[in-house]
Amino acid sequence: MPNNDRAAAIPAIRWVNHASFIIEVGDLRLLSDPWLEGTAFKDGWALISPTVFEYSDFTDLTHVWISHQHPDHFAPTNLVKVPADAKRSLTVFYREDEDKLVVSWLRAKGFANVAELALDRWIPLAPGIEVMCGRHSDDSWLALRTPATTLLNVNDVVLKRADDIRRIAQLVGRVDVLFTQFSYAQWTGNPADTAMRKRDAAEKLERIRLQDSIVNPDVIVPFASFVYFCNRENFHHNDGVNAVGDVAAFVETELGKRAAVLYPGDRWSVDQPCDWRPAAQRYAADFRARIAGGATHAPRPGSSAEFETTIRDFLKRLTAKNPTARLLVREKSIVYLTDLERAYQLSINGVAPVDAAPSEADVVTSSENVLYAFRTPWGGNTLHVSGRFTSPVHERRMRFFELVRLLHHYNRTPIDASWLGAQCRRVAAGIARRLGSVSRRGAV
Repeated sequence: MPNNDRAAAIPAIRWVNHASFIIEVGDLRLLSDPWLEGTAFKDGWALISPTVFEYSDFTDLTHVWISHQHPDHFAPTNLVKVPADAKRSLTVFYREDEDKLVVSWLRAKGFANVAELALDRWIPLAPGIEVMCGRHSDDSWLALRTPATTLLNVNDVVLKRADDIRRIAQLVGRVDVLFTQFSYAQWTGNPADTAMRKRDAAEKLERIRLQDSIVNPDVIVPFASFVYFCNRENFHHNDGVNAVGDVAAFVETELGKRAAVLYPGDRWSVDQPCDWRPAAQRYAADFRARIAGGATHAPRPGSSAEFETTIRDFLKRLTAKNPTARLLVREKSIVYLTDLERAYQLSINGVAPVDAAPSEADVVTSSENVLYAFRTPWGGNTLHVSGRFTSPVHERRMRFFELVRLLHHYNRTPIDASWLGAQCRRVAAGIARRLGSVSRRGAV
């Protein structure tokens, strides 16, 4: 490749915030996961540092990619503010998905060019520039390749198994720059469990080590963790988070790789050195200021009448659709509501006050969080990610989250012939796997 052409094929990164940055190469301007302002996860997370990218800047872009439905990546309250002319001109990418929720929402809000990316194959965007999108659980990753450079953005895909990382590496090939999450991003214990949070933070570094050992990039960009827990119910989670400067130092000293850290508004050409220290120092100062300022949000108090009526109405609708679900969902859970100062037992058969102390509950939280878990299919996941609860016995929290999951499952999944067929196939596949495992052991 002639030198001029090669130089034109080297991407530059313009930093937006958190998991959001713009890849600039040739005439292409691709923005990932725009969350510019406000909170995420039901007032559970806020950005550490202010965003300098403005809504008017969307008009300078050619593409936007959204990785998954979590609100720190897909932020509806931000996207509705994109100017109308940008909505008409932009191409917005989302992965192929059966439910079409994200693409349908985007089209309904005026985004004229919404495209679903086929998975696990290179798709040309411009001469010499192509992207590949892959799915992992509910998340997705994106690679962008030019004749000179390949970038891989795994954002907060959970990559802690070597086989999962190898699969991505085999699909993408040589990677020059890896973007990966650097700190924990969900409930990590009660206020006294600082050691647990520090262990989880250390485990994130080991994930980066494993990714590096398989992907072997030249540069690692720690990102997608530029948030703090901003609610009175979860503020204690800030005591163990990884500082991006410590992670960059780990990349250099432990892994022997170059690290890049960018602050909102920074621009970096990926073939040039990047001194991560100035940006890391600015993030550290911003974080200290946020912590010194204390929690910015608090739970909104509710009422017993609203709580009981909302859950009873939900269960009434569910059992009207699926009366048989009463036989299938045997789980129960006790929640203690801090704003109402009382405990409730929840099950598919109803909601009832019980005489239980907080220490006897599976989950201790405010009523607004439990109501949100029943009002939306994603509310249970929102609560777990936000960390706006405590659990006197950690393992017992899953009684609540499993109950909520099952109730929403049967609220949207009719028990009919199709359901029975799927269960039979699932059981048959499980038996076949067990028989195959026994057969392999016998052959050894």
